[in-house]
Amino acid sequence: MTAIKPNTIDTERTNRRIFFALWPDVSVAEALHQTADTCARLEGGRPMDKDSLHITLAFLGHITDSRIEEARMVAGRIRQRAFDLEVDKVDYWPHNHILWAGCSRPPPALLNLAEVLQTQLRTAGFKVEPRQFTPHVTLLRNCPQGTSAPLPQALLWKAREFVMVESRPEAGAARYTQIGRWSLAT
Repeated sequence: MTAIKPNTIDTERTNRRIFFALWPDVSVAEALHQTADTCARLEGGRPMDKDSLHITLAFLGHITDSRIEEARMVAGRIRQRAFDLEVDKVDYWPHNHILWAGCSRPPPALLNLAEVLQTQLRTAGFKVEPRQFTPHVTLLRNCPQGTSAPLPQALLWKAREFVMVESRPEAGAARYTQIGRWSLAT
């Protein structure tokens, strides 16, 4: 007699790739995307889609639906002030061929938001990506060479909320869907 295997769980819906991020407004996203296009023509590489540009605050990786709800509760307890950041430089990471935009001087409120969020998630038992937080927006992937230069014009990004995002692979790239949103105090 052969044992019958129990039904397997559909891991596509119960094991989702999740992160928290700052999402730019339309004008900042457009300016960053134009910068990415210009850099791609000069340096090579694949520009990121305009609607995928963001600064990751905490990366959780694959978690179940029930853990997503726990992460939402953690995010709902975050009490941080809104802030502005100035995106004023372009830099390059040769180890992974990423060209990115960031801040010469990240505002303390941005660093504090990421630290508080990551700490609270770890306290709740989540495995947060252990890399040191470097606030950046990926502009190009697969960039064969890079530059480290100021942007032609600094961009003022008004951070008034943070979001929870699900990342799904789609046709060789990731498709991002915002699945939660929390305001920062003004």
